[in-house]
Amino acid sequence: MINNGVFYEFCKRFGIEAILADSGAKAIEILKNETFDIVFLDQMMPGMDGIETLEMIQQLPNLNPDMTILALTANAIRGNTEFLLSKGFEDVIMKPIGILELEDVLNYYLPDELKRNRDDMVSYSHSVHKKNEVEDESVLEEYAPTNDVVNEEKQQDLIEYEVGLKHCNHDMDLYKQTLKMLIEYLPSRLDQMDEFIRQKEFDSYVIEVHALKNNAALIGAVKLSEEAKKLEMAGREGDYEMVTLNAPKLHEQYRFLIGQIQKDIDRNNLI
Repeated sequence: MINNGVFYEFCKRFGIEAILADSGAKAIEILKNETFDIVFLDQMMPGMDGIETLEMIQQLPNLNPDMTILALTANAIRGNTEFLLSKGFEDVIMKPIGILELEDVLNYYLPDELKRNRDDMVSYSHSVHKKNEVEDESVLEEYAPTNDVVNEEKQQDLIEYEVGLKHCNHDMDLYKQTLKMLIEYLPSRLDQMDEFIRQKEFDSYVIEVHALKNNAALIGAVKLSEEAKKLEMAGREGDYEMVTLNAPKLHEQYRFLIGQIQKDIDRNNLI
């Protein structure tokens, strides 16, 4: 997934060796044979979720006793942070995570001997992440059908490049790399999402639209991220009629976004 790829690139910028796993099962297999200082587990993954994966990891023998396991989540609903902490995560990190936020987390949790340029790193406020909650439950608002996901006359405003660039610490090379990963990865995922809707595999669709939401937010496609969130929340609540009605229109807009990004890259017209 695109977020994993960007996360990996972020780690490389800090001279950190990272290994990616595309599922909880894969993470467990890796941990049986490798030693790590930090493990980031997404709360929402295909197959086993982050909590189930954590429970199985904790049962593995010969783990690094100083290993820190952190939860990655895009779920800002009140109480979710406390819930994840109660399940055994050391801390909860909100997505999408930018390069500066990752720097802070690594500065706080990595052993001193592994920190790179630690004197230049920003001091990490541990309490910010553990208290990083929304004061209301606005994300659970009623799901009005998204009739026109993005009006035709506003299609050119599907992406705010300044927002995405900020997530990459204003590193244009890294941001371009992120955009290119997205336009390579996304078409096949949208085709798979179409199939999930046709087959009424809504649990699988929710996982994919969750990733779609985060990927869009990461690159600065704020409006489309919000529309994907509506479908994710509707799917979680069992409003499959709303999902079925609005998914094709949302997918069409994301396909338009891919074309827009490619044109802007070709024309060197990102900012």
